[in-house]
Amino acid sequence: MEFFHKPTSFRFMGTRRVWYALSAVLMIVSITSLATRGLNLAIDFTGGATVEAKFPKTADLDAVRARLAAAGIRDAQVQNYGSSRDIAIRLSPAAVAAAAPQAVGTGAARSTQPTPAAGAGAGATGARTDAAATGAGAASSSAGVSGAAAASGAAAASSSSSAAGSARGAAANSGTEASTSSTGAEESAIRARIEPVLRSVDPGVTIQDVSAIGPQVGGELERSAAWALAFTLGGIFIYIAFRFHTWRLSLGAIVAVIHDPVLVLGIFSLDRTSFDLPVVAAVLAVVGYSLNDTVVVFDRIRERFHAARRLPSATVLDQSINQTLSRTIMTKVVTSIVVVALLVLGGPVLRGFSEALLIGIIAGTYSSIYISSAIALDCGLTAEHIFPTVKKTALDHMP
Repeated sequence: MEFFHKPTSFRFMGTRRVWYALSAVLMIVSITSLATRGLNLAIDFTGGATVEAKFPKTADLDAVRARLAAAGIRDAQVQNYGSSRDIAIRLSPAAVAAAAPQAVGTGAARSTQPTPAAGAGAGATGARTDAAATGAGAASSSAGVSGAAAASGAAAASSSSSAAGSARGAAANSGTEASTSSTGAEESAIRARIEPVLRSVDPGVTIQDVSAIGPQVGGELERSAAWALAFTLGGIFIYIAFRFHTWRLSLGAIVAVIHDPVLVLGIFSLDRTSFDLPVVAAVLAVVGYSLNDTVVVFDRIRERFHAARRLPSATVLDQSINQTLSRTIMTKVVTSIVVVALLVLGGPVLRGFSEALLIGIIAGTYSSIYISSAIALDCGLTAEHIFPTVKKTALDHMP
């Protein structure tokens, strides 16, 4: 099946510098926006709280969102999980503060006040100093009982040291218990605030679990996402270099693969769409999707170089892209129909995921034509790089 009724002969390589300029502008805008505005990170990265609830019948997600907003808890992410009766409510730090302001304030105040155990530790330290001074005074006042005084001072110092150690352990345990107590109080306050809101939607609802997500967990997820992308790019470079026997095609593929996610992130930074873990998955899918198109074009380039080694490289690349153009357009159009349906009908839960995929599909189509192949051409790609000449030795000519 062909999209075009007759073979095309577009001169893609002849206009590559115009598209280089367009890509440079888009990349600069994206990187500038990321550096100045950043991403609108979801609670996966910033921390917050998650409330899991079970309804006796199919949950009305729109009604839950409306009641939460009316109660002053805005920007809450409500979605189904498991079944249509189970919902998960994800609250940002601001929404947590709105849902449980007293618990949040209590936790902050508790963390700034000195604990009684710490005061006991300070008192024990002072007692140790006094004991040492007493021991020294006893030793200097009477030479005849100096041995007894020294023994008494050592015993006092040992006793005060043990007391100080016990105090420090008690202080550490008290700090851990205070942190756990603060988290528990926050979760209880969130439950007490969310439960009446959900019961106004359906009196039979029950809250299954309330869990707080700290910013440290969010930071770990952020680092894991960055490492995943870095390992993906490294694997792609090695794969292309070994498959096509030249770093020129690898470099073109890597630049194209970096180009697409940066554009996705730049647009997310500009339109302030929430950036969560499903969006990270979509960005990695965009990387794979773009690479697939690039490999298809590279395979056709290898076939054309094998059949016409004497043709100029630009002509071979133009022919290869034109021969795969129908396949590229039909694949992208069909995929885009599904993604647009997700974007329009999926609601706010799937908006970020589908938006990232749609941007990636458009950017991947463009980059596989004008970025990856064009960079390989400007790096001096020839047939000899893909089909290296095998040097024969004297042994090869022997009968």
